[in-house]
Amino acid sequence: MAFGSKLDTRSLEVFLAVCNAGSMTGAAKFLGITQGAVSQQIGRLEESLNLKLLERENRELRLLPAGLNLQHHARRVLDELRAAERSMQQFQGFSFPSLSIRIMDTLGKTLTNTVVETLQGVSEAMQVRGAVTYRHREDLSSGDVDMVISAQPFDPDLFEIHPLLIEPILLLVPKGVIDLGNVDLDELAGLLPFVRYAHRRHLGGLADKYLKQQMISIVRSFEIDQTTGVIDTVRHGKGWAITTPSSLLDPLFEIDEIDVVALPAPVPTRSINLVVRPGRFSDLPLRLAANCREHLRQDIKFRLSSVLPAVSAPHIVEA
Repeated sequence: MAFGSKLDTRSLEVFLAVCNAGSMTGAAKFLGITQGAVSQQIGRLEESLNLKLLERENRELRLLPAGLNLQHHARRVLDELRAAERSMQQFQGFSFPSLSIRIMDTLGKTLTNTVVETLQGVSEAMQVRGAVTYRHREDLSSGDVDMVISAQPFDPDLFEIHPLLIEPILLLVPKGVIDLGNVDLDELAGLLPFVRYAHRRHLGGLADKYLKQQMISIVRSFEIDQTTGVIDTVRHGKGWAITTPSSLLDPLFEIDEIDVVALPAPVPTRSINLVVRPGRFSDLPLRLAANCREHLRQDIKFRLSSVLPAVSAPHIVEA
């Protein structure tokens, strides 16, 4: 898209990616193109302006005065263009009078803002709820809900499914209760009650199936619906639980109070997907899924990378 000048939106997007990443390599990875393509874009931009915008300093790129000035204007230009595109969507058939989205309890607090930011330009009214529910399939099929972010299984012949992540189950134990180098679930079950997710929840079923395969006998247990309640019970030393990495994004999780332990193999996994009824929303689910993946990738990297055992790390599913 040209502006009748020496600048174009693509070169500005590449330039801002370099500014944000601090390197050609980081920008290339973010944009999904080669480092050579990034370097060529920057070179053409500097040549067209007849200005030096960046210089290398200690293996990093430093913005020169002209680059700092262009960074300021480029952000404003691209923000205005995106605002114009959102405004025009109502004339292109992409506007919806209302949208209803349900987010599974585990990720309700984590993804609500990302969902709102992605959808606010395409719908006049929006309803976003993050809570425990057992009716994702029924609500989606009936039309009561437009989109769900769920770990429940869906038939790909009936629904449009956009994978977000795959994660294994893992063990949560009050700090210092067990020897982390020698996990004995039978011994743990004798020490403390098992904090069980409600059996109707997909995660509860995974945990029960795993314990049965490991031939672990559970005598004492609590059944709790919400992830926050499970984590809070463990952090107060009242029991142990089986959960997944994404549940540790809950605000109540504190690594100083809870040991996170990999379970003995083989360990089942669960998939989390964005699911919609097919053919109704054009490329909107694609954009929402991409934004959710990026948010989860950053949250897991900065909040959980130092907490999770390597074998328990979740896998973001690339589109």
